[in-house]
Amino acid sequence: MIKIYCIECLETGEKYIGSTSQKYLCNRLSSHKVRRSCRAIQILDRGKYKSYIIEKVEPSQRYIREQYYMDITDNCINKQRAIGCDRKEYKKQYDILNKDYKKEQHKYKCSWGGDRRYNNNLLMIDTALFASK
Repeated sequence: MIKIYCIECLETGEKYIGSTSQKYLCNRLSSHKVRRSCRAIQILDRGKYKSYIIEKVEPSQRYIREQYYMDITDNCINKQRAIGCDRKEYKKQYDILNKDYKKEQHKYKCSWGGDRRYNNNLLMIDTALFASK
């Protein structure tokens, strides 16, 4: 069985609708915290939320029911639709939404080692610095 669930912020009233096949909802929430690329994280980071299962459905009805609850829920913050979007379209939307993050991540990585394909600043350290006197 698939569980359709809601994460509701107790401070702002924002709601995130999701679905999982995992046995325990707390395991799914933990994976949201690790992944950090999902809108649910803005609710989870505040720390004041409640999560609950809305409905249990058959796997064939998963995305239809998930989208239904996204559509009827007030203050729903989901940025990705459950249905009506193929994988290529999802990737395109994801790249647009996260382009600033990717630029910052690239700049950060370059600051501590350069572009690993071409050079590595860590290998350019003068070994004379470590010679004993």
